Amino acid sequence: MSTPTNNQTNNSNVSTSADKADQVDELPTTCCCCFPIRLGVFVLIILSLAQLIYALVSDVILRTDQSKPRTRYPNDIVGYIFTGINFLVYFGLLIGAIKRDSKTYRPFAQVNLALFWVSVVLSIIGVFMSVSEFGAGALPVALVMLVFIWLIAGYFTWILYKYTDVLAKEEKGRELKSMEQA
Repeated sequence: MSTPTNNQTNNSNVSTSADKADQVDELPTTCCCCFPIRLGVFVLIILSLAQLIYALVSDVILRTDQSKPRTRYPNDIVGYIFTGINFLVYFGLLIGAIKRDSKTYRPFAQVNLALFWVSVVLSIIGVFMSVSEFGAGALPVALVMLVFIWLIAGYFTWILYKYTDVLAKEEKGRELKSMEQA
């Protein structure tokens, strides 16, 4: 009877350093399959901030150019609040990414993930509320467009969220390097 090797005697529930190294390699390293994830995160954050500023400024300009003042509807107020919260979240993500600090970045990434799901729910409500205005024939087209937008936005949200793990890995590497030097 042969004696078991070290690999055979290890309990499968116990994680080894090799297992952890394999888990680390599973982290995304690129954004959109071609950019380094750090560059992709900065581009996503800066474009999102620019889009939020553009949306708010253009809405304010369009509202002030009208000869008749438009009545503010509750969904306008919700939109402004949602835009403001998104701006603060993306600004926090930018600060965390610049500092390369997962403790700063993580809460904003979690809120961003929650805001994504809130926007999914609100867009579903908006589509079904607009059926009476545009007719039931527009519903399938609107739903297909929404699913396409959700897939793209969901991927970008996932990249921003997974960057938290990349930052944590980098921090752990810096800590190990500083311990080895000490």
